[in-house]
Amino acid sequence: MGVRLPKNTKISDADLHKRLRQTLDSAQRFSGLLASVIPLNLSELPKWTSSVSLVNAIAPLNLAEAQQATLSGSNVIGPPASKDTFWEIRQILVHFANSWGIGHKVFILKDKDASAKWCIVLRHWKKHKEICRSLKGGTWQTITFSRTFAPVPENLVASSLMYNRFDTVHDLGVRVEKDIKHEDPNTPPPNIHQDKAFLVKFQLELEQKSSMLLCDRQRSFGVNWSKSEDRQAFMHGEKAMTGRKKIYRWARRVGDYQLSVCFDRAPEADPLR
Repeated sequence: MGVRLPKNTKISDADLHKRLRQTLDSAQRFSGLLASVIPLNLSELPKWTSSVSLVNAIAPLNLAEAQQATLSGSNVIGPPASKDTFWEIRQILVHFANSWGIGHKVFILKDKDASAKWCIVLRHWKKHKEICRSLKGGTWQTITFSRTFAPVPENLVASSLMYNRFDTVHDLGVRVEKDIKHEDPNTPPPNIHQDKAFLVKFQLELEQKSSMLLCDRQRSFGVNWSKSEDRQAFMHGEKAMTGRKKIYRWARRVGDYQLSVCFDRAPEADPLR
């Protein structure tokens, strides 16, 4: 990332990882905070023209890692004692760059069972593996949702706002403004996922147990699911939610106001947001 630390720095590894996570979080907010001031167009970035091989350029080693690789008799850094996401990303990029340098232009992986129908491009492997394991043997049910919770008078605007402890005041302000100015409660919510599976948060309303609030991780939609619409499916949702206020389940968009949901198979881990 272009950061150069002094050799005598007193910052601990744990603190460095914390700062890196905060930096990455800030980078994800770039489009919402600074895009209008500093436009970012990836197509305008310069192509790699250096004579230095790509694999050497993206795989800088510190002395400790170089010594570890030498002692192991390999030019690949061994895995750390504990799970390190950034180490895993580096390894993927190194292998990607090495294969690209010798002429491979397409990168395909297969799932655990080596089933040809599950062949995917490298960038989707992690998500595919998680979905594959979570949904194996699951049952899908179709549910019908609505944009609003009750009829809306002509002089008012309907707005359903979902938030959690990770949201900032800026996040909420942007979401409210977008919801009021750009979303029509009489039209279907956008479908950014197309026919792909994605995680949906199901959350019981605080005052009544006859409906749930639904949203995806990207907050591209926030809708209401009423028990009166799908009583049988709603019972499965209540069963999956026993003892909890919210759950996450895999779903696919199958209509303007419909989702196909797998209630009996939970994701391997709930997302942080």
